[in-house]
Amino acid sequence: MRLYPRIQTYLHQRLFDGLFARFVGILIIDILLIQTIGSKAFDNFLETFKYYFDNYFIGANFISCVKFSMAGSFSKYLVPFVLIILWLFNQRQLLKICFYLYLCWVNLKFLIAMLFLVFGLWNPTASGLDYLVLGCLAWVTNVLIFATWYWLIDRDHQKLFIQDKTVAINFLFIPTTSDLSRYQNWVPSFFDYLFLAFNTSISFSQSNTGYLTKKGRVLTMLQALIALIINVIIIARAVSLIR
Repeated sequence: MRLYPRIQTYLHQRLFDGLFARFVGILIIDILLIQTIGSKAFDNFLETFKYYFDNYFIGANFISCVKFSMAGSFSKYLVPFVLIILWLFNQRQLLKICFYLYLCWVNLKFLIAMLFLVFGLWNPTASGLDYLVLGCLAWVTNVLIFATWYWLIDRDHQKLFIQDKTVAINFLFIPTTSDLSRYQNWVPSFFDYLFLAFNTSISFSQSNTGYLTKKGRVLTMLQALIALIINVIIIARAVSLIR
């Protein structure tokens, strides 16, 4: 009976309190969602470029190079290798630094894919149903990426805030300010940050969580801007194409 808690404690320590799992989650999002969106966005943009410009070869070659650089060999092979090495040597701090860098790279890829997706909306052969699916995938990806950002920049600060109220936290959750005894040592989980990201993409306004730092405000502004582009431009255009 004592073996299971020991195994659970060991795995909890080696997974770095969810850091390793979040890293793997972003890797899966990158390989499955962002590459799917980016590939279709590049193809539609090339068709649009070809339709409106006769001499499109230079532009096509350039876009093909961008598509190749974001094809995912880096994500499929190098990132898992780095993850395994850091896990084997129990390097939490180095893993966190790598996670920051990789998340920045994934965010950049997602922003570029969004730009090409918008520019490709004027493709005369574009399918409204395809764009509707891509818009929904982009919306989900936006929520998951920024929920991970919020969790990454704020989780450790929230743990320290329980012991020392002078520690700066990025987001102020309602249970943190509650006087109820059950919330005295309350720490937000990933679901709370997912709820924050979901509300930001739905309402484009502050939810029941306060934004205390410039870092948190900048991230929520960026997420709301991307969500606005997806909802107002991409999905709206997809619906009009279907009609």
